[in-house]
Amino acid sequence: MSKIKSLLNLESERKIFNISLIVLLTFIGLHIISYYRSIFGVIEGYAPYEFGFNILFFLPGLLFITILALIVSLKVKSKWSNYKNKKLKWFTLVVISPIILFWIYSFLRIILILVSNPYN
Repeated sequence: MSKIKSLLNLESERKIFNISLIVLLTFIGLHIISYYRSIFGVIEGYAPYEFGFNILFFLPGLLFITILALIVSLKVKSKWSNYKNKKLKWFTLVVISPIILFWIYSFLRIILILVSNPYN
């Protein structure tokens, strides 16, 4: 019975890792699509098209990816002591870390822009 539980726990660890890989690949794909947005008919520099693309495609995708990244990191944290494969635990966090670091960078950049704005 304990071997079955051990296998189920390892299976759960693999599922969490696979979800983290899917989230990272989706994050990279979303940024690639955003970079090549002219393929989808968005005129570069034309504000209404870019605003519409960001509001209807980029921001909801980014929000969904961020929520999934937080869910994965909370799952890893909640099962921290029960992980059988320690390398998989740390690798799962390393895979999710670019998304978290992206948000930290974005918020710091926004704060620096607001603080250094000479027109306030």
